[in-house]
Amino acid sequence: MVALFERREQYLNSAEPLDKFRAANSDGWSDSLMGGPFFFSQPAFLSPVFLLLSSLRSSVMPFAFERLKTLDRDRLVSLIEPVLRAHGVVGVELIWKRDDGSHVLYVTIERPDATEPAAGVTLDLCSEVSRDISAALDVADVIKAAYRLDVGSPGLDRTLYSIDDFRRFKGSVAKIKMSEPIDGEFTLRGPLSGVSEDGTEIAIDADIGSTNVSYALIERAQLVLDMPKGERSVKNRNPGHRRRKGAAAK
Repeated sequence: MVALFERREQYLNSAEPLDKFRAANSDGWSDSLMGGPFFFSQPAFLSPVFLLLSSLRSSVMPFAFERLKTLDRDRLVSLIEPVLRAHGVVGVELIWKRDDGSHVLYVTIERPDATEPAAGVTLDLCSEVSRDISAALDVADVIKAAYRLDVGSPGLDRTLYSIDDFRRFKGSVAKIKMSEPIDGEFTLRGPLSGVSEDGTEIAIDADIGSTNVSYALIERAQLVLDMPKGERSVKNRNPGHRRRKGAAAK
């Protein structure tokens, strides 16, 4: 298991998050982020969720995947997590990166008990969450640089980060890449059919037949769609917010 996490950490640190991470170069894994920036202006004092922040105490819940170089991770998460909780969602990915020369904070969210990817995460919800996170971060002045906030779902091709993800999305079609082959195959694709009681094996109805895969051998996994070649999955991206240091929202 230690080796698994070392391999994952090496991979995550070597790839650009979200886009190249999901695309995994050209090996047929998920496409890059879709959608573009949409900007809204919302004064901090008008945000109802921001007014609750003083009474909410964050437990600094981790995201499944975080990459926050140069930022104060604990402070950032402590501001974001109460907003997500107030909207009835949980965080999946939290990424700070440069995109086309600008800084972007990516936040992906989902309903905590969703058994289908992107279920219940609408554009309106993403806009509301984006507005309230933006208000909280602006007042706390936790990010000094100019940046854009982008809130959305992990997409229909959601990456599976934990054993609980495999349990929750049982029945969904997934693609699993392994460090060692099974019947000569390093990649299996098919519906997830379960997780062993001890959480050490994943069952998948792959093209080669029903197969049990050791969780320790999984290098990466994601949900996939049975759709015509060349089509892309749909991701709900936020109507986001752009922030410039020392300026109001544009």
